[in-house]
Formats: sequence, structure tokens, C-alpha cells
Amino acid sequence: DEYFLMRSQGCGELRNNHIGSEVKLCGWVDRCRDHGGVIFIDLRDASGTVQITVDPDQGKDLFSTAETLRNESVLQIMGQVRSRPKEAINKKLDTGEIEVLANNLIILNSVRKNLPFTVSVHGEEYVREDLRLRHRYLDLRREQMKRNLKVRHTTIKTARRFLENEGFIEVETP
Repeated sequence: DEYFLMRSQGCGELRNNHIGSEVKLCGWVDRCRDHGGVIFIDLRDASGTVQITVDPDQGKDLFSTAETLRNESVLQIMGQVRSRPKEAINKKLDTGEIEVLANNLIILNSVRKNLPFTVSVHGEEYVREDLRLRHRYLDLRREQMKRNLKVRHTTIKTARRFLENEGFIEVETP
């Protein structure tokens, strides 16, 4: 059964208690950095972001694939959770004490052209509304939009729960 799962956890769910675990993650490439022959990928999904480390010692094909990645490409990563070195801990991230050493990487959907605007959590820039609406599938990935959707969901859920507790029923007419 586990073989067929797309992911074992969300990217933002990993913590120190997962160290040593084999995980399978899916998400968007938030950004890629090449530091002295090791590639670091910030992989983002709805639950958060985690750092993926791609080491050339893990295989030439794996490393070659990682070198071609562009922001917002969709990946499935398999690897082992490990502690980050003390100097690499990122206190700004909930997952900042760990990283995933990739041993397999599958590109589920690659980005071939330049995106009309930046989606990354590292690039909150003003984007014209008409451009955002034309590319709504990208706009909804942005952190601000994700927060807005969660607030809207919570508000509507609270109102429905209140009205239901008061004896109302929701009716959607044709």
C-alpha cells in the first residue's frame, strides 16, 4: 500500500522526531541553490517548506536531474530525514533543524518557460490583479493567498457551526 502513496508526510510536518526516517514528499520547487557541488532545494506544499539536499555522492543521474530544476516544478522526492549542521539551522522555518537527503527525485511536472510572476515565499512582490487572475493557478500558491483562503474557510466554518447549533439548516436551491 505504501508503495502507491504519493507522499508519506507534508513538507512542513517534518521535525526532529523524524530524523532517520525514510520519507516520500511531493511539492513545488520554491527555489534551488547550488553550493559547492551540493544542491539545496526548498520544497513547498500546503503544509510548509523543507530543505532537500541533493549530493552528487547519491548518484550522477539524481544530481543531473536536480541541476535542471526551475521554480514551481512539481517533484516527488524520496530520501532520509537528517539533522542540519548547527551552522545551517534556520530558526525562521518550522522545519529549520532538519533536511532531507534525497536518494530519488521524480519530476512530476516541469516548468519550461519563465513564470509571469514570482510565487516563492522569498519573493513577495506586487503583481497586477489582471495578471494574477489570468494565472489564478499560480496566484493561489502564494503565501498571502493561502492565508486568505484559510481565514475565509475558518470564518465560514464558524458561521455554519453557529447557525447549525441554533437549529438552522443550510439549503442550496437549484
